Amino acid sequence: MHKNLKKLLSPSFTVGYVDGLDPLFQKPVRDILDVWMCRAKEARESGQKSFQTNLMEDLHKVALEIMGECAFGRGFGSVAPNSTPEPGINEKAWKKIPDAIFDGLSRRYQLVYFKRAFRLFGIHFTFDWPREMITVCVSIRESR
Repeated sequence: MHKNLKKLLSPSFTVGYVDGLDPLFQKPVRDILDVWMCRAKEARESGQKSFQTNLMEDLHKVALEIMGECAFGRGFGSVAPNSTPEPGINEKAWKKIPDAIFDGLSRRYQLVYFKRAFRLFGIHFTFDWPREMITVCVSIRESR
């Protein structure tokens, strides 16, 4: 199964393919740079020499926006809040996707050791993605 999956997905991770995605990477990076420039301008206007940001959080948001651009053709609005969802998709559910992804991932990784311990007793836990994210993905797939 893994061999077939690798054969299916490997063309998506070649250097040439990823280089072709460069235009999709540019918008989220430009958006975060614009946010930082705006914060720097506000700091200067208020007499401060610098501003503070959470770089890890900002980079996570940029990565999420890049995934949205690559998968859905538009970001989720975590960097540039004025982005809109695909036509026919509930905007409230669309805006919840970034938090749903981070909450879902943190929940999965928090319980990884418990899952391993329970597997020793034959108990298997599975965790699904948050409901909002699944709803939006299914809606997009059906509309396309």
